[in-house]
Amino acid sequence: MTPFSNQISNSSVVMRAPECYTSTAFFANTRGFSDNPYVILLLLNVMLIVAGMLLDAISIYYVFVPIFLPLMKQFGWDPVWFGVMMTVNLAIGTITPPVAVNLYVASRIYVPALSLWLPDALGIR
Repeated sequence: MTPFSNQISNSSVVMRAPECYTSTAFFANTRGFSDNPYVILLLLNVMLIVAGMLLDAISIYYVFVPIFLPLMKQFGWDPVWFGVMMTVNLAIGTITPPVAVNLYVASRIYVPALSLWLPDALGIR
């Protein structure tokens, strides 16, 4: 191990990292940004959709959940509701270009019997 990595592991910076970036002035004083929880929620929704356009959902959960936990506590939002809202926003983001991770998966699914039953029943095909 290099001296730097040894020092980092000994000082347990990795274990204290969530405390450091969730106690910043923005997250400690979010009500100074806006008193309206709907404005904060709208900004979070837009941010999650944009992040979903660029990354996969698991990576976004790992990055943003520790950051959003103090916001949830500050505004009194239910964690289950917030998780569902986050999942829906990320699902919308992952099917939206420019990256559209889920569209790559969906384009590889080929089920002709299921997708062509209506044209066959109507005699169109």
